[in-house]
Amino acid sequence: MASTPSATAGDALPLARRALADGRLVAEQTASAPPFGNACFVLLFAEDFDGLDRQIALAFDDARSRGSAFAFVTASLGISMSDLLRGDLARAIAHADAALSTWPELKRTQVADRWCSAAVCFLVWGLLDWGDVDRARGLVGEWAGLGDLDSAELGLIGVARGLVAAADGDDEDALADFLAYGEISRRAGYEDRATPWRLFAAQAAIGLQRDRLAVELADEAIAIAATWGTPGGLGTALRVRGLLAGPAEATERLGRAVEVLAGSHYRLELARADYALGVALLRSGRRMDGRAALERALDVATRCGATPLAERAHAELKIAGARPRRPQFSGVASLTASELRIARMAAAELTNRTIAQDLFVTPKTVESHLSNVYRKLGINSRRQLATLLAEYAGEVSGRPASLIG
Repeated sequence: MASTPSATAGDALPLARRALADGRLVAEQTASAPPFGNACFVLLFAEDFDGLDRQIALAFDDARSRGSAFAFVTASLGISMSDLLRGDLARAIAHADAALSTWPELKRTQVADRWCSAAVCFLVWGLLDWGDVDRARGLVGEWAGLGDLDSAELGLIGVARGLVAAADGDDEDALADFLAYGEISRRAGYEDRATPWRLFAAQAAIGLQRDRLAVELADEAIAIAATWGTPGGLGTALRVRGLLAGPAEATERLGRAVEVLAGSHYRLELARADYALGVALLRSGRRMDGRAALERALDVATRCGATPLAERAHAELKIAGARPRRPQFSGVASLTASELRIARMAAAELTNRTIAQDLFVTPKTVESHLSNVYRKLGINSRRQLATLLAEYAGEVSGRPASLIG
């Protein structure tokens, strides 16, 4: 139902919750069953992140109890996409990494290929927001040869390739990849209304000064999001459309995007909108308001670990005459994605052996990561670790810490 053009979140969400039945669906059919994945997708697209967190926790439990690599990959992908949208980049990267590293254990099927394609896309997306362009580029080079990227199963690797091209300043190739993915979904008989390929394409079109195409894509994304009726998706589309507005209306459109996103869980997208609004306000001569928006963007981007965005906001503030402190990625924010993933599991009182089994790694690998975590944070116990992670989670997103997976 989530892919039906006329569907709304208000219609689809109660059906998904009823299907999931407070955990009965995963208990009776397992997390490997298509109905479970489909219902969780609706929760994600409807921005019911708390409900999704509960279901993903059950999926991880199911994967561990059955030793199911497929259920583990399914759960990892769900939480990775969720964390990308919420701006928890370190956790999003760690879960996508885990899904991709587990993929070779799956039998090669159409569904497994789809999961692999999604894992590559989510990982590249997160790495680029994090600022690790080199690794993102290497991943695309590694996985682009998996098969036909002009297929529904592997099309998201093409999206990942487009994201890297855009990061490298090659908007022509980026636009071609994003539009190709839209055509792939149409040929497969559905409109992908969840993957933001239209907005990726619109931003590439802006770089090529193809404003008419960019407006068409952004307006289509706005119409889809408005019909579906969730603030994160709508605010994201409004931000991209605001980038195409003339000076007189840019601040109004971007201000509306900020207002809508402020009522969502999309913290990093809110930072992007604040950044764009701040730049527009400065260009229109509203220096104080512009600096305030840029300071908000810098603060949230830093806490999300979005280094490139934080550095752009910092640079704009300096141009505006402010004296912002350079973003400092210390404490929990200094941990690598893998370190943070293992730290969260350790804080949830899982033993090193259990963590190793759950992540399909050796106990020595877990010990090495935890040693690095303790050294970076200046602590020596799991209790201290749990306290620091809870504080960090609250700072990043304003929601309680989640130690899933």
